[in-house]
Amino acid sequence: MKYFTVKKLYAAFCLLPFLIACNPPQKNDAQAVFDQKESRYPYPHHDTVGNFGGIPIRFSSYITPGPVVSYEDTPSGLSKEWETYDPPPRTLESPLTGFLVIWNLKTDEIFDLRNQTGFDYYDAMDYPENPWVEFSYHADKTPWSLDFLTKKLERDLRYKPTLPEYSFKSTGEKLYGLEVYKQLEPNTNTKTTDTLFIGRDKNGNVTTYISCFDNNKNESINPPCSHNFLSGNNPYITFDASYSRFYLKDWRKIESQSKKILEEFKDNAKHPERKL
Repeated sequence: MKYFTVKKLYAAFCLLPFLIACNPPQKNDAQAVFDQKESRYPYPHHDTVGNFGGIPIRFSSYITPGPVVSYEDTPSGLSKEWETYDPPPRTLESPLTGFLVIWNLKTDEIFDLRNQTGFDYYDAMDYPENPWVEFSYHADKTPWSLDFLTKKLERDLRYKPTLPEYSFKSTGEKLYGLEVYKQLEPNTNTKTTDTLFIGRDKNGNVTTYISCFDNNKNESINPPCSHNFLSGNNPYITFDASYSRFYLKDWRKIESQSKKILEEFKDNAKHPERKL
């Protein structure tokens, strides 16, 4: 689960200054502050707008703070270009390549800086069954092959003599409607293992790819799952989700919710008069 750990650390590093250091005013006060400022484009500057995989979308910047929104022209935060980067006014035509949304599976709320603080999010990690789900949305210039998750699984099933712990085999079992795959040779140094949970369409193509930490030593209160899946009808868009393994049983609900959120953002773009 090394990739997932690095990914989580990077996300935490990016979000921490904005979710914890920034404690915005209450909803009405924050709205008043932003309304007093002039915008350089037709939408309120606390709205994020752009063209995401060919879809115009609009959503509140309060739910995706800081550098977790990326446009095609956005330089790396560690590059020299970032130091002098002055982002242009954004429109519904601006190519948007990625953003993060945090959703509470228990309350059906999207994390919003006007309603929650960073402590609400990070404190939940210290308790079992952390309900927050991180959705990462990605759009590319070139379409993804419909079998790219199938090929990813095929690579995992291929034996790797130098990295046997990254080789998997089918157990022949199913859990929550997902095929179960275990590592051929768990890492003998750490004794930690991951399990793959695979969902397929009627043609046998992998459409859901979930990797979960087994937590054999009980070293994690919330063993993490990294969940990749396809949009279904837009080959330019892919979805990732990160959450506690306790909610693996809700994988269908998680996929459905991520698509529902994107549809809401799409509808917002059609209604510029709507306050978000």
